[in-house]
This record gives sequence, C-alpha cells and structure tokens, in this order.
Amino acid sequence: MKKNRIISVIMAAMITAAMLTACTGTSPAETASAVYSESGETSSSENMDNKNEKETAAPVQTADDTQSKNSAVDSEEYFSERDLSAEVDRSSAVKITAADKTFTVEGSGASVSENILTISSAGTYIISGTASDGRIVVDAGDDDKIQIVFDNCSITSSSNSALNIKNADKVFITIPDGTKNTITDGKTYADNSDDSSVDSAIYSKCDLVINGSGELTVNGNMSHAIVSKDDLKLTGGTVTVNSVNSAISGKDSVRIANVKLNITSGGDGIKSTNEKDSDKGFVYIESGDITVNAENDAIQAESYVTVLNASINGETGGGSSKSTKTHTDDFGGRGMWGNNNNTSQSTDSSDTESAKGIKAGTDITFDGASVTLNCADDTLNAGGDVNIAGGTLKFASGDDGIHADENFIISGGTLTISESYEGIEAKSITVKGGEVDLTASDDGINATDGVSEGGMPGMGGMMGGNAASSDVYILISGGKLHVNAGGDGIDSNGTLTVEGGDVTVDGPTNSGNGALDAGSGSTISGGTVIAVGSSGMAETFTNSSTQASILYNFSQSHSAGETITLKDESGKIIAEYKAAKAFNSVVISTPDLKSSGKYTISAGSESAS
Repeated sequence: MKKNRIISVIMAAMITAAMLTACTGTSPAETASAVYSESGETSSSENMDNKNEKETAAPVQTADDTQSKNSAVDSEEYFSERDLSAEVDRSSAVKITAADKTFTVEGSGASVSENILTISSAGTYIISGTASDGRIVVDAGDDDKIQIVFDNCSITSSSNSALNIKNADKVFITIPDGTKNTITDGKTYADNSDDSSVDSAIYSKCDLVINGSGELTVNGNMSHAIVSKDDLKLTGGTVTVNSVNSAISGKDSVRIANVKLNITSGGDGIKSTNEKDSDKGFVYIESGDITVNAENDAIQAESYVTVLNASINGETGGGSSKSTKTHTDDFGGRGMWGNNNNTSQSTDSSDTESAKGIKAGTDITFDGASVTLNCADDTLNAGGDVNIAGGTLKFASGDDGIHADENFIISGGTLTISESYEGIEAKSITVKGGEVDLTASDDGINATDGVSEGGMPGMGGMMGGNAASSDVYILISGGKLHVNAGGDGIDSNGTLTVEGGDVTVDGPTNSGNGALDAGSGSTISGGTVIAVGSSGMAETFTNSSTQASILYNFSQSHSAGETITLKDESGKIIAEYKAAKAFNSVVISTPDLKSSGKYTISAGSESAS
C-alpha cells in the first residue's frame, strides 16, 4: 500500500501490547498460532485471540469461489481461411510497374493520373518496382475484395500517405516469399482536402489484412505507420514498422498470427481504439514473434488483450530504470487513523500518455506466451482482470508489475517480476498454480479496491479505516510464490486465505511493514508458508486456521544469507529457509507442524524451543 504513517507514543504502545501474545489450550482450533515476544519468551494469547475475532468479519474465500471470465478461444473466430492464405493467382492478376514518379498498368481495374495509381475494381494487383514519389489509392465498390501483392516494391510519397484505401469491402496486402518491400509517407501532407483524417503511411477505411512470408517495411514519417478504421490483421511475413507516433492501429481490432513484427514507435506500439462497442476495440495475438520499442504503451486496447502462443519482447518509455518512483521506509503500518491514501490506480484513459507494457480497458489473458517487458510504467494494467493460464512472463517495471482493477488469477506458467514499485495489485488476487517470483520496493502483492482500508493493525479497524468488502481478498491454493518486498510482503485489505501451494516471503527490513498483512484476518488450511521480515508489524494466521503456524520474533537481528531452521522433537527438519535480507521475525506454517508438538527454531547462533 501507499501509506501515510503517523508516529506516536500511543501507537508504539498499542503495537507492543498487540505483539506480546501466545497461544493456550489444547485443541487445534485454539492453538493454531504460537506467538512469541521480541525476547523469545512466550506470553498470553488473549489479546491476539481478540484481534483475530475482530479481523475475520469478512467472508473467507475458497478456491472454488474464483472463476476466470475468460474461456478458450477459437482461431476461426478471429481469422478467415483467406486471411491466413497468401496464395496469388498470377494468371489473372493486373500487373503494375512503379518507376520514378509514375506507374505502368497491364490490365483493367486500375488507372494512373500523374503520380497516383488508383485501384477501382475487385481483383488481384501485383506491384513491383520503385516509385520515388508516388501514391496508391484504393477507391472501389462497397463489396469489392482487393488483393495488392507487393513484389519487390518500394513506394515513397513525399507529401502524403503512400497507400490510402478510401473504399472497399476488404483489402489484402500480400508479401510473397523472398520479396523485400518498403512503404514510406511524407513528413508533412501537402493536400488532404479530400480526406483530412488520413495520417499514416498505410491508411485504410475498411478491413485490412497483411499476409505472406516476405518482408515489408513501413515508415510513418508524418504520424502513424499502419492504420485501419476497421479490423487490422497481420498474419504472416516479416513486418518492420517505424513511426513518429503510434505505429499500428486497428480501430475495431488488431489480430496477429504467424508474423514476425518489429516496431519502433514514438507513441504506442499496437493499439485498438473503438471504445463505443464492447465487442470491439481488442488486440488478439495468437502466435508470432513481436518486438516493440515504444515511447508510450507497447500494446493498448480499449477492451481486451489476449496473448496465446506468441513471443513478445517490449520496452516502453526507456525501461524501468527511467522511473523515479521509490518506496520510503515509513513507520506506522497503515497509519494510525487508517488513512493510507491508497487509491486504486485505474486504467488510464486513451488520451492520457503512459508507458505501460500492455494496457487494456477490460481483461488481459495469457496462455502459452513468452513475454518479456521492461517498462517505465506498469508492465500490465487492466481495467478488468489479468488471467495467466500458462507461458513464461518476465517483467521489469518502474511502477506496478501488474495492476488489475478487478481480479488477478494465475493458474499456470511462470511469472517473474524482477523490478517494480508494487509487484501485483488487484481487488482480488488468486494463485491457483504456476510459479511467481517477484521483487517490489513497496508491497509485494496487494489486494485493494481503493476504498477499504484496514485501520491500525491488530486493532480490528477501530482506529479508523473502512471495512473491506468480500470482493477484496488474497487466495493461495496452489503453485509456488516467492515475494521480496520493501513494504508489506503479502498485503490484503480484506482476507488472506492459504489453502495450498508453496509460499516464501522476504519481507521488509523496516518496522513499519510486515511480511504478512491482512486487514480482515488470515487463515491457513494447507500448503507451506515461510515469511521472514521485521517484527514491528509482524502478523500471523488467526486461530480459525485448521493448520498450525508459528510466529517467532528473534531477540536480535539476523543478516541476509542466514538460514532459519525449524526442527521437531526428534530433530527432523520441518522447515528451512535461507533469508535474502536481514530479518528478526519469521512466520512458519506447514502440514507437518502440529499444534501440540515441541519444536526448536534457530537462526545463526540464536536458538529457542
């Protein structure tokens, strides 16, 4: 959380009282948490039990409660057979040769006036040669489908768009195998009186498809490189795009498969802009190899972004090193009066510049993708859900590694966030499977709706703050999770529920944060948790847990690299962990830990039973 902290003698006294607790009784429900004082001596658990009762008011989530909004996608829904085919019927095609500032046409359906080639009828048009200052205009019938074949072709316009598709049903740009083609517009457009909206090297008012297996370079010198005011599909070839503003834009959608795409952009890399129709304005990437170097967002959609079996490598805003956002080690947890200033960071509006990796108005989904993003801003930012079902994701962020206004769900794959301000932030966070390894200068994972705040830890919210809704929670039921955080390690403004999985936390070294922090209580019924950090705000699982846990505050600080070991009475190692940072507190819970057992915990030269 972003926290305003108020230091006071009253607060310090309350924290001390809350931490001097332990468990009593014999039943598992009553003895699930064993809590020790800073000196390593046990003391009464009455205060901790009272705290736990107050903090568990919000409903506890289970794995069955969480469902992804995304279902399996069907390729045929996004691409027609002809979209993916690069076949050319040369026998019936119109052959066009470009030379200097003119074109020569062999066949019907196209005409030339000065340096402008106009295509007016359905059919296939094969263009070769070089036009040093020429333009192609498509102005055909509403039902006409047109295939333009670039056959070692170079078209440059000094004062306008190089290819302007005014009217047709659908246009296919085919780049045959072995060919190299270049389309370049002017830095300024001299006369656009007939269509002032034209602002890109390739501009289309209808559906546009680029397919084939050759090479195409598009240079957008005035503003954009490729724009379609309908659907834009790239389904083959090697396409290199350079633009002074956003590179590739499809208003209704951008759909990508089987293409090698290299983008250098002074604005966004890929975007879809239809914000009026909920079924449109999306980016769908089924396969391909995409590299984006963008000043603003790498991929931006007004609705959803889906990435399946594709490889994406993106850098935005110069990378995470360009961010100046850092965590300040403050004391006071959530602030004495519960005022954290922890407002939800909603997805930016389309007219607001940002340097995010992938930004979607609704959901972002990954399955089978290999994605590397290095961003000055968030690497992922969704107005809805972020769903990771598989793939390998490697992120470095100057702000949030992942932000979702609604739900974050991971059920498979590997997610590494090597650098971030906050690692993962969402209203709810569910880890069902996969592997997560994240580093954050502030909170590691943070469940918040931007409204509910927990008040002062240990006081059940009575010192201020708003009660969390049942929609705010962290649920871990499987997978492997490692968090290295400068702020709170795992932080929920609602509940924290662990049902399974393997969780390790290298938490804060300052006393104003904790390795675990749950505003409405935390429970564990399965899995393994080892969370190390500072003792000032240390929390453990509540006594409503069905699996036992130990919170132990060491009498001295221990250095990074020291190993914490928990052994049972026979000397068997129950848990062992090598800490990445300095620490003086640890929470341990495993299925092997029994509430009635006798255990020895040690770190360095310090040991206690």
